[in-house]
Amino acid sequence: EMGRQKPTARAGEAPPESCQRSGGGSSIDIFSYPPMEFARQLALIAFDFFWKIEPMELDGQAWNKKDKEIRSPNVVNLIRRGNNVSEWTAATILSQKSKKKIVKALERFVQIAKYCQEFNDWCTLMDIVGGIKSAPVDQLVQALSYEVDLSKVEEFTSSVTRFTDKNFRMYRDHLNTCALPGVLYIPVMFKDLIYIDDNANYIKSGNNKLINFTKRRLFATQMLQLLRFQSCAFPFKPVPELADYLLRIRGFPNHYEEAFRRSKALRNNSEMRGSLANAALQISLECSPYEIGSVHTKQESAEAQVSFLNATATVLTERRATELMCGEQSRLVNIWLERLENDSYAFLDQHGMHRSYMDVLLESEAVERLVESMLIAFNGERGFVALLRRFFLKTLSPAVDVDALIELVRTLAHSYIATEYRQLMGKMVGSFKQFKWTNQERAVESLQSDDLAPFGGPWSAKLEPLPQGE
Repeated sequence: EMGRQKPTARAGEAPPESCQRSGGGSSIDIFSYPPMEFARQLALIAFDFFWKIEPMELDGQAWNKKDKEIRSPNVVNLIRRGNNVSEWTAATILSQKSKKKIVKALERFVQIAKYCQEFNDWCTLMDIVGGIKSAPVDQLVQALSYEVDLSKVEEFTSSVTRFTDKNFRMYRDHLNTCALPGVLYIPVMFKDLIYIDDNANYIKSGNNKLINFTKRRLFATQMLQLLRFQSCAFPFKPVPELADYLLRIRGFPNHYEEAFRRSKALRNNSEMRGSLANAALQISLECSPYEIGSVHTKQESAEAQVSFLNATATVLTERRATELMCGEQSRLVNIWLERLENDSYAFLDQHGMHRSYMDVLLESEAVERLVESMLIAFNGERGFVALLRRFFLKTLSPAVDVDALIELVRTLAHSYIATEYRQLMGKMVGSFKQFKWTNQERAVESLQSDDLAPFGGPWSAKLEPLPQGE
């Protein structure tokens, strides 16, 4: 590591005794050791990834570049480790076979996360909470909450989420006062560094070109905080058996598709659908007043469904907490896709004509509100990006380069975008919806409008005006 030596614990601090294994058998699961020992070993592993990061790996958004594996190898490793912890959390909960075991797994992860917070291991804490709040697990938790008391789980996740409000203000205040050791939640530093990097390296002063020292000072402040937390290791003793297990944790193969499949299967399980209250919840979870899987035409007005979709999608732009917004994005896109792929959904308009779910979805402002929300907080999980791609391929004109559109939104989401520009971007994307009555010439005119100049970009490059007369 370029001559660096791994930090040690504070001098004179005796390591606490390790907790004994609480279960028998050769295999290890989350119940094999006490929650405190899980948190200790997770903290040791997180710090081992964290302390290796060199300041230059964070310069110029190196972790975001095509050659990130070369320029920021340790940052990439920490990101992958975080993804593995989140996916392992979700996979462990969704692998339980009964309601009782699911609740027990949820409570165990909350206990582990509480110790992570006590140890200032914000990296692992946020990763575990991210797994609990991921869309497949969150849907299952809401279904179970009608039958069992999950208030402790919900109270804890909400308390952690409050640290993310108002640009992570509580988290930042805590870092300024907390004692070492600890592990930073690196995405917050990414956010700050992107903001800093967006400023010019030089400032013009007449004919002179001056170094932007303010930018350099801000970057140095971030690096000093990084080095401060890297300077002191946790005093815990390694438990080789448990550490080896935790180093190998992963989610499901093809994780997000499998997680959604298992979540849906568990919610449809007879044990969990036994009560009337839970049956009602199954309906509300799918954001619709209609029975799931029904094959007959819905005797509901298309106009009412459009209004319902508008109200539901507007929630996306009103979430303050990033985690809540990203969870809503995943949930709604998954629901919309299921509906779009289920031909049984049809509605009646005011003229008595049948309208498909595609018709009412595209007539609503769901697509526009989704784009607006992604400019506030972009959910970069691989599974969500795959769902988003499928959704845009179904709802937008074939002329749109969907991959380039998603990349443009991802890039813009790293910078502050004023509300009016978010709305404008939503309308711009909405002008390419696949209406059966789409006027493509109107879409071309909309794209070429000077009002859209702030966004620019290659995502619509494939679109060409129709020949005259068509």
